[in-house]
Amino acid sequence: MAANATANMNPSVKKTPGAVLVVGMAWLVVAGLMVAWAAALLFVFGVVDNFTPGGLDGLPKPPPDAAEALPFYWTFTHYFIGGLLIGTVGLAGIYCGIHFLRFKPWARTALEVGGWAVIALCVAWGLWLCQFWTAARLESGDDSSGPSALVGIRLFTGLMTAAYFAVFPTAFVWLLRSRLVRPYFAAEGETSPKPS
Repeated sequence: MAANATANMNPSVKKTPGAVLVVGMAWLVVAGLMVAWAAALLFVFGVVDNFTPGGLDGLPKPPPDAAEALPFYWTFTHYFIGGLLIGTVGLAGIYCGIHFLRFKPWARTALEVGGWAVIALCVAWGLWLCQFWTAARLESGDDSSGPSALVGIRLFTGLMTAAYFAVFPTAFVWLLRSRLVRPYFAAEGETSPKPS
């Protein structure tokens, strides 16, 4: 009875729902890792490379065929810019994650958009890895299946890879849209169990 009375007198003692806490903390961990990754890239390729004798001359150079795969080649030649981009996204993610744990409706929308973006990246990455469009140019030799079969095999491999990496972001988006989370982020003027 005393605990109930205290809760009624002081609504701020209400705890953050478990699902909201899990989603928010998972998002903040990923965003924090992105910031750490960016800091490492900026330190190594912005400080060590420019202010130490010899720099990073001992590191492996881009493979000869990397220029044919522009995204792959870009990662070998623009580490510093990549670090800036990753750091910016990570800091924005931390900002959104903090406001998500404060039950801001726009923050839930931002996290959902981020989840859909990761799903799209997983699909694009899986298809890029398989590069099924190049299979038609391969010589089939004595293989009776022919290039068309290679296209199908590579496409299937890419889709399976994309599905594997998209499991977590798909579950993340589903949880954001579920009744476990969404009711706590009602728009202004609607009833929602927001803490103070």
